[in-house]
Amino acid sequence: MLILSSAYLSTASVSGKPSHSVKPEPVAATASSGQPVNVTGIWSGEAYVPDATQAAYVTGLLRQMGINYTYAGSLISFTFPASAYSEIAGSLSAIRQATGIEYALSSGVHYAVPYIVPPLQVGSSGIYYTPSQIAKAYQFDEAYSEGVYGNGTTIVIVDAYGDPNLNYDVAAFDNITGLPPINLKVIYPMGEPAQYNSSWAVETSTDVEWAHAMAPGARVILVVAPSADSNVLQQAVSYAVDERLGNVISLSWGPAGEPGGPVPDGGGEQGVRAGRS
Repeated sequence: MLILSSAYLSTASVSGKPSHSVKPEPVAATASSGQPVNVTGIWSGEAYVPDATQAAYVTGLLRQMGINYTYAGSLISFTFPASAYSEIAGSLSAIRQATGIEYALSSGVHYAVPYIVPPLQVGSSGIYYTPSQIAKAYQFDEAYSEGVYGNGTTIVIVDAYGDPNLNYDVAAFDNITGLPPINLKVIYPMGEPAQYNSSWAVETSTDVEWAHAMAPGARVILVVAPSADSNVLQQAVSYAVDERLGNVISLSWGPAGEPGGPVPDGGGEQGVRAGRS
């Protein structure tokens, strides 16, 4: 599958919105035809290649074309001039058909590949934190040393719009970070969203991946609301509670409270009454 998009990533918090935001730019090519439209400047490429044989195909192609690349954590990253777009896209498509690799090409210097997003947990030094570092910082490693990894627990996450590339994103995240495969189920209690929202896709993948990172033995159920309307999101929370989908409900969104007043309940009281935390 060829994914073509462009976005800026930021960690800005917006009231009533997901905790991470993406400012999309105009898409510079179509994924359906694979033909470039107004392709200019320098493009970036990412190829997810967990198998060494697949990697040899891709890196060999890039070397042959004189393209510089880095290869770490099953991820090959490279940049190339727009003039080479057609050749690179065509060659990678052929390799994908032969080996099953997944890859993405995006315009500009900012990546928009979902599996690049999880390292938004970044310190002031600009160094990305790994799951093991986060676990140590929050003393999860003490539970791990006792063999407690969330086994037997189900974490329910409620987000709006979802992420159409979630399975791919999470698989790549697990492979890159060394996590075991996730036990994931996605539910659309009010039907699938009519549109895709890039900001909520970032939020969704980040929520799911880091819940899994901290409790790798837990089952994760993602409940997707068809819009970010507060009432619709609350209906999704109510569904999760009423259906007793899990032991824990995780929300990383919500409206701001009035100055000096209480923060509106996001389903917490209902969850407590139903024996959920």
